[in-house]
Amino acid sequence: LLVGARKNVVERYADALINIGTEPVVLETQLISVIRALDVTNTDPTSLIANPGANTADVAVIDQGELQFVATSQIGGKIFSKALEQNLSLDANQAEQYKRQYGLDASQFEGKVAAALKGATDSLADELAKAIRDFQSQNPDSPLKRVVLAGGASQLPGLTQYLTNKLSVEVLLVDP
Repeated sequence: LLVGARKNVVERYADALINIGTEPVVLETQLISVIRALDVTNTDPTSLIANPGANTADVAVIDQGELQFVATSQIGGKIFSKALEQNLSLDANQAEQYKRQYGLDASQFEGKVAAALKGATDSLADELAKAIRDFQSQNPDSPLKRVVLAGGASQLPGLTQYLTNKLSVEVLLVDP
């Protein structure tokens, strides 16, 4: 598998490794690392792997143990924090704390945090649904069976259940 990346990004990572006394031999993307860590085999169900980071969400579909589809969305964890800052007039530290503590749990904080996050979580769900539709349109004989979430933003309390309901597919959270 060949992956393209910006030269300055690769050089920055390589330089950091060299500065600590190691010589990089191979560099791989976070998404490929997640897929490798999941140890996906050809007997696993067709799965969408979503790795929402701070700024973007990388998405891949694995079918019969092989990478079949890749996409990147501009929806990351910072969108959740910004939604809380704007909708609840919180500073950045408070927003981060509320996001991690209350998330989408409507029984917490009078449901205000969950309500403030609705637009951002809907945007993430829409991006994942689009990736599913795109994959299915190209691969109609390989129905998607599950979504696997990895990455920091996937730790948002209630996100797994929310996406299960919104996408009508099993959603699993990778154990960090």
